Amino acid sequence: MKAGNACIELQGVQEISLITREGKTTAASHTRPPFPVPLTSFVGREQEIASICALLRRPEIRLLTLIGTGGVGKTRLSFQVAACLRKDFADQVYFVSLMEISDPDLVIPTIAWALGLEEVGSRPLLEHVQAFLKERRMLLLLDNFEQVVDAAPALAELLQACPDLKVLATSRAVIHISGEHTFAVPPLTLPDAASLPLIEDLDRYPAITLFSERARAVSPEFLLNKENSAIVAEICIHLDGLPLAIELAAPRLRVLSPKMLLERLSHLLQILTHGMRDAPTRQQTLLNTLEWSYRLLKPHEQRLFRFLSIFAGGCTFSALETAWDLAGHGQEENALLEGVTSLLDKSMLYRSTREAEEPRLLLLRTVREYGRQCLSRTGELAPAQWVHATYYLRLAEEAEPALKGPQPRPWLELLQREHDNLREALCFFIAQGETRKGVEMALRMGKALERFWIIGGHVKEGRDLLEQALKSDQNASAAIRGHALCILATLARYQGDFQAAIAACEESLGIFRDLGDPVGSAGSLYRLGYIAWMRGDAATARAYYEESLLVAQGELCRDVRSEALYCFANLAFFERDTHLARLLIDESLELSRALNDRYNIASALSLLGWIVLLQGDCTVARALQEESLMAARELGNQRGIAHTLSALAEIAYATGDFEQACAYYEESLTIILKLDDRWILAVYLEGLARTAVALGESIWAVQILSAVDALRRIIGASMTAPLEKEVRERALTTLHERLGKRAFAAAWAEGQVMSPEQAIAARHRMRHVAPTSSVEKRPAMKLLQERCLHDDLTQRERDVLRLVAQGLTDAQVAEQLVISPRTVNFHLTSIYRKLQVSSRSAATRYVLEQQLF
Repeated sequence: MKAGNACIELQGVQEISLITREGKTTAASHTRPPFPVPLTSFVGREQEIASICALLRRPEIRLLTLIGTGGVGKTRLSFQVAACLRKDFADQVYFVSLMEISDPDLVIPTIAWALGLEEVGSRPLLEHVQAFLKERRMLLLLDNFEQVVDAAPALAELLQACPDLKVLATSRAVIHISGEHTFAVPPLTLPDAASLPLIEDLDRYPAITLFSERARAVSPEFLLNKENSAIVAEICIHLDGLPLAIELAAPRLRVLSPKMLLERLSHLLQILTHGMRDAPTRQQTLLNTLEWSYRLLKPHEQRLFRFLSIFAGGCTFSALETAWDLAGHGQEENALLEGVTSLLDKSMLYRSTREAEEPRLLLLRTVREYGRQCLSRTGELAPAQWVHATYYLRLAEEAEPALKGPQPRPWLELLQREHDNLREALCFFIAQGETRKGVEMALRMGKALERFWIIGGHVKEGRDLLEQALKSDQNASAAIRGHALCILATLARYQGDFQAAIAACEESLGIFRDLGDPVGSAGSLYRLGYIAWMRGDAATARAYYEESLLVAQGELCRDVRSEALYCFANLAFFERDTHLARLLIDESLELSRALNDRYNIASALSLLGWIVLLQGDCTVARALQEESLMAARELGNQRGIAHTLSALAEIAYATGDFEQACAYYEESLTIILKLDDRWILAVYLEGLARTAVALGESIWAVQILSAVDALRRIIGASMTAPLEKEVRERALTTLHERLGKRAFAAAWAEGQVMSPEQAIAARHRMRHVAPTSSVEKRPAMKLLQERCLHDDLTQRERDVLRLVAQGLTDAQVAEQLVISPRTVNFHLTSIYRKLQVSSRSAATRYVLEQQLF
C-alpha cells in the first residue's frame, strides 16, 4: 500500500451497521466514534503488513498481538493492517483506544462504547457485548493493551463466546492467554553502519525516507544529497530506526544542520523532546515514552533492567548470570531467567540469535541510555561498571592464550561479538587512571587483547586506547608497563608510525633489562629489528635479530624465539639469502608446531612458500600458500588471508597468469585497506603495479607507483631490500619507454594526489570513462592516444598475437610458447581489449594493416 492513499482507505472503515443478521437492533446510546485518520504519511512496513494480514486471514488465529517497544510504530501499523483487511471483514473493523484507562475493569465498557452499545436492564455488559458480537465477523483493534493486561481473562471470554471475532491488539507486553499469537514489530529498516550505500540506494530504507519526509515538513529546502546522506544515515542508525525518535529528531533541522544534530545525539533523551501537541503526553518526548514503560515494570524487573543497561552491544544470558553474581545479586534459582523473560515479554529487551550461537540479549540504544540514567539516579552506576569491566577483563585474559592455541577461531568470534563490551570495559579502566588499580587493569586488558586487535583489524582502536592507558600519572608494575609498550610498538608499526614504535620498544627494552627478563628483552629486540628492516636498514635489523635470538634461550622463550626467527627469515628472504631464510623459517615452524600456535604456523607456511617460490618451485610454493590460506580462513585471520593472497598473486605472476595475479592483489588490498596497515599496503600496491605493467595497463601502473611514492613519504618508509628496488626500477624503465616522457609525467602527477583506494580503482574508472570526457579528465590518457594501440602489448602478448596471426589455434600457440591454453586465452582477452577488437580475425587484420611482424 502506498503512503498517499492510506488515509482514504481508512475513512471507509468508519461506515458500520448496527443491524444484526436477524434484522434486530441493539440498544445504542450514541454513534460509533470515528476511526482515527492519521494526519501524516505512512512509510515502509510493506513486508510487515503482508505478514500480519496473512496471519489474521488464518482461521485458527483469533488473537494477534503486535508487541514492541514504545515508539516503534505499533498503532500506525495496526491502522494500515485494518485498511488492508477492510473488505475481508465487510467494513466491520472497530478501533478501541485503551490509552486513557488503567483500570482493567474498564476494558469491556470501553469496547462497548466503541461499538455504540450501553447496558440494558440488569444484564452484565460483557454478556451484552458477547450477544452483539456472537454472530458477527468482525475485527477489533485494541490499542495499548499493556496498561490493562489484567483484563486478559475478560478478553478470553469474549473470544470464546464470539467464534467469528478476531482481535488485533497492540501492546508493549505479551497478553498471555490461550490462543494468542504475537508479532514483534521491529524498528524501521536501516542501512549497515559499516558499509553505507550510495545515495541513490538510500530510499530503500524506510528510516531514511521517514526522516527526510519529516525534515521537509519543517524545512522545505531540505534535500538528501551526497554531502548529508551519510550523516542522515548515521542519525537514523543512532535513533535505532524508531519512528517516534525520528519524528522527534527531524524537526530539529529547523535550527540545526544534520551534522550538528548528529553531534548532539550523544545525549539522545535531552534532544528528543517537544513532540506534537496532539500526540498523547507519553509520546511527546522519548523520555516520557520510556518512563511509561519503566513504570509498568515490577521493582525487581526495574533493577534487572537497570543492570542490563551496563552492557554495550548486549550480552548472552551466561554473561549476565556471571556478572549478576559478581554484583552480589544472587537470588533463588530461575529468578533471573524469569526476570529476563518478563523484560522480553514487555518489550524492554529483545533477543538476537544466529545459528550455533547463544541467544544475545539486547537493548535499543535509546532504551539503554534511559537505563543508564536510571542506574545513575539510584547510585548503582559505578559499582555496576566495575562489575562489568572486571568480567570482561577476565574474559579477555582467558581468551589470550586460547588465541595462540590450536582452536583460536571460536575465541576470536566470541571477542568480535563482545567487542563493544570489551571497549567499554577498557575505557572504564582508563577513566580510573587516577588509581593504580585502574591503570594496571587497563594495561592488563590491553596486553590480553593484542592478538585480537591485530587479527580482528582493530589496530587503530587498540593503539589509541593503549596510548591513553599509558599516559596515566599512576605507576603500574614495571612488567605490565613493559609488555604494554611492546604491544603499542607493534600497533604503531602496523600503522607505519616508526618513530613512535621505536620509542615504545626502546622504553620497554630498558624496563625488561632492568628486570632481568629474557622473554621481554627478546620481544623488544626482535620488534626493533623488524622496524629497522621496514625502514630499509637491513644491517641494524640483522643485529637486533641476532641479539634477540641469543637472549631467547630456554623453554620459557619458545614463543618469542619463534616470532624472532620468523622476522629474521623475512629479512633473509628479501635479501635473497634463501639458504639462511629456509633454516630460520624451518626452526620457527618447528617451534610453532610444538606450541600448537596455528596463527604462527599459518604465517610461517606462507613465508616458506615465498622462499620456495624464490627458489623456483612454483608448484610447491602454491601448495604451501594454499595450505596457509586455508588455515588463515579457518582462523578468521584477515591479515593472514591478505598476505597469502598476495603470495598467490606472485605465483600467478610468475606463471604468466597476470589477470589472476591482478585479481588476487585486488582482493588482498581490499582487506589491507580495512586493516589500516599502511606499510604492507605500499608493498602490495607495488605488486599490483608490476602486474599492471605485465597486463599493458601502463597509465594505471604509473598512477599506482606514484601513489605508493606519496604514501611512503607520508609514513617515512623506504624500500626494504635491493630486490624490491630492482623490481621497481625495472618497472619504471619499462613504463618510461612505453609512454614517453610527457604521458609518463602526466600519469605520475595524477598518482601523486590519489589515495590508495583511488589508485586501485583507477583501472575501472578508465574503462568506463567515455572517449569525449577521457581527454578532458585524464591528460595522461590523451597523450597515450597519440601512440599506437599495440604499443601497450607486452612481449608475451606480441608473441601470442604473432602466432595467432599465422593461423595457429590456442592449443598450438600454447605448445609453441610452452604455456597452458588457459593462459593463451587470458593473453588474447588482454590483446583484444588493448587493440579494441573482439575476434581473432579482427586481431589478424590489425596485424596486417599495421605490418607488425
